[in-house]
Amino acid sequence: MLGNIRRLEALQLFGELGRNSDICVDWFGNGPKASWLRVNASDLERDNIFGQGFLPDAALLERLKRYPLMILPSGSLGPDDPNVVSLD
Repeated sequence: MLGNIRRLEALQLFGELGRNSDICVDWFGNGPKASWLRVNASDLERDNIFGQGFLPDAALLERLKRYPLMILPSGSLGPDDPNVVSLD
């Protein structure tokens, strides 16, 4: 996962995905060290989310080449997503 999770609810959805599947997510960036998060690395690891911290650009690029896909969190697009703008 590369990018920002700005809401605890979004992180909880990723946790549910990890708990209920074989999917493991490496999280680059602040991860469990984010000041707003209030979880620790072992909590995330139980949900198959593994904090990788920050890497220099070249090292990050090389790491990303090893993955079959990248997750860029942007919202759920559901009715409770504050990032969705209604056209009504």
